[in-house]
Amino acid sequence: MLENSKCILVYGLSNEELEKLKMANLKFINVTPDMADMKVKDIISGIKIINYNESISKERLILFNNCESKELSVLIPYARKIVVGVILAVVTPLTENWTFKYLLEHLIGEREWIESRQEGR
Repeated sequence: MLENSKCILVYGLSNEELEKLKMANLKFINVTPDMADMKVKDIISGIKIINYNESISKERLILFNNCESKELSVLIPYARKIVVGVILAVVTPLTENWTFKYLLEHLIGEREWIESRQEGR
């Protein structure tokens, strides 16, 4: 996770949802489809390489970077109230080197796997 880059990456959220989330007083980076092939760490660093990728999912994502556990314990429930059904995740040393599109696909796959395991209960 990139040190000293405390921020929240958001993808697929409405303007209304973004405005409500901004009350958290953290830096927000609105990821767009033209950033899908960029590495997460480059997006966080402020680099922007425009390369539109229309094959990226429309799934909504909130990705926390460099937030402390205490902050996450407040931010996660707050985000869940504002954006129902959103995928929530934290940037890790491994995932910061992935492209945004690959990370999103991976998180969708994880969610589907978890949901399939819960159906059998």
